[in-house]
Amino acid sequence: MTHVGKSATKVRYICQTYMEQKPGRDGQASLKIGKQFQHSTAAEAQNRAKREAQSQDCAGADAYVICEDPDSGEVGSPSFLVRLGNVPESDDFWNSAASLSSAHKASRTRHTMQTFLVPVKKIVP
Repeated sequence: MTHVGKSATKVRYICQTYMEQKPGRDGQASLKIGKQFQHSTAAEAQNRAKREAQSQDCAGADAYVICEDPDSGEVGSPSFLVRLGNVPESDDFWNSAASLSSAHKASRTRHTMQTFLVPVKKIVP
C-alpha cells in the first residue's frame, strides 16, 4: 500500500519591476511589468527591489511573497515586503500575478502556452 502525502506549500520570494508605457489613445500613461526575479529569501528579494528601483529605466519595484499549492497550482494573495517608486494598485498587481501563475502552471503541461498567456519575462533565479 502506498501512502500519498500532501505536498508542501511552495513559498516564492519575488522581485518584480515596472516600466512606464507611453501614453495610449486615452492619453494615460500606464505601467507594465519589466523584470521578475525569484529569490531564496525575503531579504534577497527586498535588496533586489531596492537596487532595481534605482535603475534609470525602472519606474518602481515590488518585493513580495506568495504561497503556491503544488498539487492544484493555486496561488495565494501576495504579501508585499516592500513597494518602491511608481507601482500598480494592489488589484491591478494581483491580476498580473495571477496571470503569471496561470502561465507557470500551463507551462508545466504545455510549454508553448506561456507565450500566449502572459506577455512578460519569465521569472529567473
